[in-house]
Order: sequence, then C-alpha cells, then structure tokens
Amino acid sequence: MLTSCSHAPGDLTPLPLQQLQVEREALQASNRRLAEHGLARRPRLHSGKLQLAGKYLELSNLATSCWEKQSQLGESDWGVRVETSGLE
Repeated sequence: MLTSCSHAPGDLTPLPLQQLQVEREALQASNRRLAEHGLARRPRLHSGKLQLAGKYLELSNLATSCWEKQSQLGESDWGVRVETSGLE
C-alpha cells in the first residue's frame, strides 16, 4: 500500500526533514509488509509450480499415448480396407 505524499504535484517547496523521515518510515513499513506477504506465499507458489509441471508431464504422456493409438488405428484401418477391397 502506497502512502500519499503531502506534497501537491508540481509543488517544489522542500518538506521539513522530520516530515520526510516520517514518510520514509511509512514507506519502509509498507514495503516490509508487502515483502512479508510475498514471502509467505512462496510455499504455495512453489507447490503450484510443481503441480503444474506434473500436469504438463501427464498431458505429454497422454498426448503420446493418443498419437500412438491413433497411428495404430490408422494402420489397422488401412489393413481392413486392403482386405475388404480384395473380397469385392
């Protein structure tokens, strides 16, 4: 969460040092919270990546199996056509 600066856009007057320090600390606290939130999500992200990799492997295996079966069907289909055409 960003905190808004008390300066109006385009206002070039310097802020007092104490006010700058307070804003800096607020931004650091916000940054720390965001970093902690991100770090807390890392295990879930890692787990999700592993699951996704597993699903891609499963998909690859299924696609290979499908292509092999389709190829076998095509070969047997051709064999049936040859046999049938000889009977006519």
